[in-house]
Amino acid sequence: MILDKINSNAKKITNITRWSRGQEYYEIGNVYNLNIFIEGKYICIHSVVEGSKAYIDYKNELALNLENLALEDTSCTCDDYIKNKKHSGHPYMCKHLVATFLEAIYDIKQSKEEFPLEALHENIKSIETIDIIEKKTPQDMILESIETEEKINLEVLIDTSTNQQYAKVEFKIGKNKMYVLKSLSDFTEARKFGSSIIYGKDFKYEPKKHTFSSQDEAIASYIDEMVTINEQFKVLQKDKDQIELVEGKILNIIGDSLKRFLTTLGNKRIKIKIDDIIYEPNILYKDLPISFNIEDKNDKLVISSDENMPIPLNEKADVFFYNGDIYLPSINQYSSYKHFYKHLKEDNSIKFDKSKAQEVITKVIPKLEQASLNVSIDENISKKIRKDLNTKIYLDRKKDLIILDLKFIYGNEKENKDYYIIRDVNKENNIKEVLNNLKFEEETDNKFVFVGSELDLYILLSDKIRELKEIGEVYYSDKFKYNIINPNINASINENNDRKYLEINFNIENVDEKEYKKILKAFKEKKRFYKLKNDTIIDLKDDKAQEFFKLLDTLVGDLSKDISSSKLKINNNKAIYLNELLKMMN
Repeated sequence: MILDKINSNAKKITNITRWSRGQEYYEIGNVYNLNIFIEGKYICIHSVVEGSKAYIDYKNELALNLENLALEDTSCTCDDYIKNKKHSGHPYMCKHLVATFLEAIYDIKQSKEEFPLEALHENIKSIETIDIIEKKTPQDMILESIETEEKINLEVLIDTSTNQQYAKVEFKIGKNKMYVLKSLSDFTEARKFGSSIIYGKDFKYEPKKHTFSSQDEAIASYIDEMVTINEQFKVLQKDKDQIELVEGKILNIIGDSLKRFLTTLGNKRIKIKIDDIIYEPNILYKDLPISFNIEDKNDKLVISSDENMPIPLNEKADVFFYNGDIYLPSINQYSSYKHFYKHLKEDNSIKFDKSKAQEVITKVIPKLEQASLNVSIDENISKKIRKDLNTKIYLDRKKDLIILDLKFIYGNEKENKDYYIIRDVNKENNIKEVLNNLKFEEETDNKFVFVGSELDLYILLSDKIRELKEIGEVYYSDKFKYNIINPNINASINENNDRKYLEINFNIENVDEKEYKKILKAFKEKKRFYKLKNDTIIDLKDDKAQEFFKLLDTLVGDLSKDISSSKLKINNNKAIYLNELLKMMN
């Protein structure tokens, strides 16, 4: 009776053509992800309807008023609804909403125990009367919502195998007894709108009441994110055979996303199915404890590993199942280990001809040592290996360029042909990084050019040269004549013939008098150094030089303008400053 009245009221406000088309959509099964729940005096209906073009879906929402048995509100993402909703004068019904409405009416008829509409309709007025009598303040409602919070749990089951490009993840929800999350889309929608979902006779999920632990909330938020992305993706997707991120109760974790998903789980205990066997692993954020052996056998170099090989759980091979646990190793380990996994999996060993020994030891062993801290090398091989790195740095000049030649030497240079070399690639790269920081740019293999400014050169030669000496032996060519000197200043004071002036004669040792004015100008401009024409660098931060130049500046005025030679005339009334100058000189 109630449903007939609701159906009749809805049909009255709907265009006959749209009702007919909606009925066709309903009959061919275009409605899915249907979610029906009761909120106060409303029956709320949410669904997705497949359009006439197979790759376009429309999201539907309807609200039925149980008091007057009429449609209270509708919503659809189709163009027809968007265009006509404002002009209809009542809740607008497009063909997609009609299909959803009819599907919901059918479901409600089949679930009379879950939706006792007759009783609900009769009780609405009495419920409203009670609500008025017991009307609560906002403060009461806040306190009540906090008091009624109840923590529930999520369980995770990952189903993966080595021949899959993605992992299938299922979830369960509950407190004491766990229930399958039958629709991830419905779960996300319930969290968004605060609606309830019945999962079993003894459990109804109520987002307004139920809470999760921080770990489980992170998982629920991940599900929400994937459902949203999946909905957006379906609008653009034209290939119906392409895998979806969300398929009912299944979350498909594709390729590289597995590590991110596992990171979201934190330290939560989960279940994983591999080859139809279910495990309960720990999630370990560390490198795999694997080992390698390198042996000299029958004119072959043989690389072998543990019999129990780690199993990569995705194509990127950055997540592994090993000895009952899941490992998320460092990029350094998994990027090195992937070179060997496929070959070791087939035969548990890799064999190389002795003729390739140098290449194997030079290239392969460093990769093995990045993949494992436990690499055991046969004594016959290890005694011929040289690992110790010595660095030599040669500085030279070619015209205006400063050239640096870098040499990496392992063992004794004279015996390298008789020994195997294992390069310390990390150390070599660290040395090159130091050179880059010192403004040396690599042009060709281990050949560098200085690209810094004159200030950078001054800093290098006065201070940073020790960093070069820390990473290797430094050698200078005859052409590399850069010197940093502290200016050695000699001065004398004489009385002028007319006794009105005193004369100061000064000399900066080994510096052409023509450059004095520029030196003093550089000091006045607070520069740290001055570079002479012969490439010698004068350190203007020298304490004695600074005192002398400051005193001259006081006596003379603007040094950069008033000085033209090494002889200065000073007025007698500045004799007090001359006494200071004499004390400093002595």
